[in-house]
Amino acid sequence: MKFPYLLPILGLVVLSDAGKIKEFIESPSDGPDLSDYTLTTTLPITSFPPPYAWPDYAPSLTIYLHAPQDWAFSNVSNTVPIAPVLDTGSNGLMLDALDLNITNATLAGYEPGYQYLSSSTRLYRGAWVPFRLEFADSSGELVNVSAEVPVLIVNETLQCSGYDTKWKGDCPEENTSNHNLSPRGTQWWGIGFGREADGQSQGTPDKNALLNIKSINGVNVSASNSYRAGYSLRKDGVVIGLTEENTQDYTWMKLEMQKGFSKDPRDWRNVTGCVSIDGGTCRLSNILVDTGVTLSYLSTADKQVRLVSSNSTSRAKILAAGQNVLVRFGIEPGYAGVQYNFTTGSNSSWEPDEVRTKLVDYGKEEKINTGVHFYQEWETLFDADGGYFGVKYVGL
Repeated sequence: MKFPYLLPILGLVVLSDAGKIKEFIESPSDGPDLSDYTLTTTLPITSFPPPYAWPDYAPSLTIYLHAPQDWAFSNVSNTVPIAPVLDTGSNGLMLDALDLNITNATLAGYEPGYQYLSSSTRLYRGAWVPFRLEFADSSGELVNVSAEVPVLIVNETLQCSGYDTKWKGDCPEENTSNHNLSPRGTQWWGIGFGREADGQSQGTPDKNALLNIKSINGVNVSASNSYRAGYSLRKDGVVIGLTEENTQDYTWMKLEMQKGFSKDPRDWRNVTGCVSIDGGTCRLSNILVDTGVTLSYLSTADKQVRLVSSNSTSRAKILAAGQNVLVRFGIEPGYAGVQYNFTTGSNSSWEPDEVRTKLVDYGKEEKINTGVHFYQEWETLFDADGGYFGVKYVGL
């Protein structure tokens, strides 16, 4: 059974670990007062043919790159647009040095950087270089929006199995494979939040281009009192600049500050809710709505789930067909909340390709990555200035 709307179903699910609720503050909220904010625009999505069309697959935005004004970057084109994939499961734009004609000697003069993407077990290494980005539509025509942000210029990639966050940008030799000192083709654009603890300790808000907009239609954003930093991801575009008008009908969750990675006041943790399998206990879980994968990833202490081997890899276990997965945003007791759910193996458009499942011991972190198909029926927004996450049902 599918619940595509808000339901007053008090008592349908029981929240596990009720004593832990006070550790979190995400719960239904009236949301921030946005009446003073009016500066906004919508960045057009760059579409690709099926099966890579949004929201079956991650969206893209078209940009022009403007490197530092230094002879070392003279071969970096500012006239050829690129369309990196937008990923809410990471934070920071990554591009390959060879593709941009940037040498290792040049990178040596900038802050060393890395990003680890857990879904692919790939570690990217390089340096953070400040760029100015100009946004455009899919035809390459400028839309009068710019951002300034450090970009991870990658000169090395490798697979790192069993990655431990304490390794940071390193990986032991015995865990390393497919080490590439001349990578090409990387165009990955992280726009997520709260990802630092997942191998992305450098993925702080200063790396998020959508939070570091400099101008909109000639207006200097930093000098404007009418701009609210944040964005909304929708089927028809990415809205930047939150207003009272463009956030109507969203259900809001107040977020908790992220600690230990930066002093940036826009640094927030992922949203918290609960996950129930086949009508069982709704288990307290961290929730990531991730455009970067078509799969779902579940970590649960529910030992009653039925698992089978993945069709795509012999090592992964997935939820067997016929099980209902319910993801509830918000954890206030008695709150039915916003509920996204699907039945595995039903071939619905909003169902992930598969739900890769890891059984964890009771008391360990439980979490779910919904995957991109969530966006078949929903929109999300992130208020970076106020620390709110919002979801809205829009249907197919």
